[in-house]
Amino acid sequence: MAINTSWFEKIGSTFEQTSVIDHRKSPDEAVNLIKNASVIFLMGRTTLAQMAFILEYGLTEPLKYHNGVIIGLSAGAINMAKVSLCSKDAD
Repeated sequence: MAINTSWFEKIGSTFEQTSVIDHRKSPDEAVNLIKNASVIFLMGRTTLAQMAFILEYGLTEPLKYHNGVIIGLSAGAINMAKVSLCSKDAD
């Protein structure tokens, strides 16, 4: 899967390698990618679905103790918080 990093390139930030962590990866692969990443970008998505994936794959601790940078966008930013409030958007 191609990852669009052009918005980082515009400010002079480039990456040697990029990876997507989703259900195409095993939980062990996901944990190893997190442990070896210098930057993690938690994308926007349905907040609860993203958190369910993080919990299902056991990524809470690897993310919590990551030694690099973690950037969150939308749901990713919400799921970075120790405590957050998720209110209904619609019905």
